[in-house]
Amino acid sequence: MLKNLYLAAIEPSSGKSLVLLGIMELLSKRVQRLGFFRPVIHGGADIDNDIHLVRCRYPLDVPYEAQYALTHDEAQKLVAEGQFDELLKLVIEKYKALERHCDFVVCEGINATDIDPALVDNFDTRVANHLSAPILMVSSGFGKTPDEVLGRVRTQREAYREAGCESVASIINRVKPEDVPTIREKLDRVCQFDDPVFILPDSEILTKPTLAEIKRALNGKLTHGDAR
Repeated sequence: MLKNLYLAAIEPSSGKSLVLLGIMELLSKRVQRLGFFRPVIHGGADIDNDIHLVRCRYPLDVPYEAQYALTHDEAQKLVAEGQFDELLKLVIEKYKALERHCDFVVCEGINATDIDPALVDNFDTRVANHLSAPILMVSSGFGKTPDEVLGRVRTQREAYREAGCESVASIINRVKPEDVPTIREKLDRVCQFDDPVFILPDSEILTKPTLAEIKRALNGKLTHGDAR
């Protein structure tokens, strides 16, 4: 029985946060104590946007600091000092501490736009393996041809397989609606995946939703001045 899931984006602007909300909403209907964890956050004065969003919608009786392991600066310092194993140890310790309060934990991988390339390489695969968490891969079809989309997904899935990661599903986000049938046909013909691949057509309302639209989707209540 699965007790965790690792959400990994294979490229910037993949729509990972939107997928995260969908996954959390589905799981919240079946899991009583649903946890959320990030190995590394950007840091700085502001709190992590995704942790804040999840805490508002799916509250868990743990402090904010329990839902991440390190800031980018802390992680980068360990990498620069050649202490990647220590970095992984800290991630695992923080995750295990949170896991004790949860029936299921969704882990969100790093953002490539926020983390230096030296830290990105194989980071998500190594953390997912240490946490024994199957990977849900998120890619973007925005601005890509069907062949480019398929090539990227196949290459990354092969990299996960070679790294010993279990893949639970793949999501191809922001695909041009007219390209969906072509990509689906090519997937069925050339890709023999053991796990499902979901294709999400690009939608303007999902790329730039208003606060009012988000609240309506989550059955929230609007207060004065929110409907913008």
